Amino acid sequence: MVYDPQLTEGTLYINPINRTSSNITLTGSYNSSSKGALIATTQTNSAKGTLDGFAKAAGEDAFNFVKEETKEKKFAKEILDKIGNIAHEGVTTIVSGGINKLFSSFIGRFNKTQTQNYDLQFTTNGKAELSGSISTETTGGLSPASLNLSPDVLGIRLGVWNLEEQPIIYFDPTAKLLTSGEGKFPVYHLWRMNGGIMDQTSYSYKFKINPDIVNELTSYQCSLDTYALDSLPQGIEKYPHGSIARKGKSEGGIISSNGTIVYEDYKKVTNYYKKFKVYFPNHPVQSSSPQRILFLPKGDIDRTYENVGVSYTQVIKASAWLYVNNNINDTIVITKTFAPKLEWDPQLYEANKDEYIEPFTILQDIVP
Repeated sequence: MVYDPQLTEGTLYINPINRTSSNITLTGSYNSSSKGALIATTQTNSAKGTLDGFAKAAGEDAFNFVKEETKEKKFAKEILDKIGNIAHEGVTTIVSGGINKLFSSFIGRFNKTQTQNYDLQFTTNGKAELSGSISTETTGGLSPASLNLSPDVLGIRLGVWNLEEQPIIYFDPTAKLLTSGEGKFPVYHLWRMNGGIMDQTSYSYKFKINPDIVNELTSYQCSLDTYALDSLPQGIEKYPHGSIARKGKSEGGIISSNGTIVYEDYKKVTNYYKKFKVYFPNHPVQSSSPQRILFLPKGDIDRTYENVGVSYTQVIKASAWLYVNNNINDTIVITKTFAPKLEWDPQLYEANKDEYIEPFTILQDIVP
């Protein structure tokens, strides 16, 4: 359960439901998520077609799913090299290899000295092909039940941790001249990355842990990673995307994420480095570039009605490491997925907004 510091009253209702199904065939990623997986969907009574949803797996079934994916080498080589003998090392290798960040949510408990003593639960997102029929759900023969979740009644606040607000990825709003030459449009580029660190970006987030469990921990920490996907998970659209988020290059998303595929369509974002040609309407001789620095928010993009933005394909994976204060020093890792907001860095925006005011247009020609 997610920790909500503002929860003062709450009730959990349990309503028994009967569902009779027949001739149902599920194919796709769900099919390999093991016999112990729980499948939840957003569509019912469909005779055929594609359905969206998620699959939950726990315990040994969850671990077997990861072992099978590893055996079939579905993870990137860099991950497979890190995890080593997953059957022997258990959940420790799942976390050290970063596999915990490739699920919609993940909870793992492990101990470095007792590798076979672990707990594991995760949720996958995806699609499945459905054929057959599902009967209409009816209420069950048992009476509904309810549970008061109010902290005053339970004597403790539920949940472990959360982020206080939607995380933000901040971008440097400037680019600099790379090349220029006679008879050619000048080429500008975003600031280069340094040592694999995204110098051009920074995160803004507030980690909040349930104060009722702090005394049970020796320490705790939180870290964030960015991943890009071809198809964003369900529910992302209902969150604000930020003022510079764009749906694609044709709508102004001239800046897009770079990285390597690590699992299915998950791409670990390493940078947003791009090069692009620029046209200055007030200067007929383009080779004599009027300025060496561009202030990107003032630019237009050729053949669009949008100004410069970032293609919105990212999700934030926030991982909390909880070091338990017990006699065997258990470690618990909880990873959750968040929809980020994309914004220009406010300090860099203010520092540069009046410095580079020459009008310009970014061309959509591909620059190698």
